[in-house]
Amino acid sequence: MNGLSPYIWLGQQLYCVLVMHIVRLVRWTTCSRTEELVAKLLLQNQTVSSVRGDGCVEARLEIEVTSVQVGRARVLEILRENGNGGR
Repeated sequence: MNGLSPYIWLGQQLYCVLVMHIVRLVRWTTCSRTEELVAKLLLQNQTVSSVRGDGCVEARLEIEVTSVQVGRARVLEILRENGNGGR
C-alpha cells in the first residue's frame, strides 16, 4: 500500500472496532436481527410470512404447554404419532 491507502484502511478499521464496541455496550446486538423480529412477532400472536419468487412460507406460534415437563411429554407424543418412536 502506498501513500494515503494505509491511513484510510487504518481509519476504517478503527471506526469498525469503535462501532462494534459501542453496539455491544449499548446492547444493540439484536436490533437488526431477523430472528429477533420474527420471535417478537410470533410471541405477539401474529403470522409471519416470507415470500420469495412464486412461493410463500407462513409461520404462527401456538403455545399448548404450561411447563417443561408437559412440553417434553407433548413432544414425545407428537413423535410417536408421526412414527418416529419418541427417541
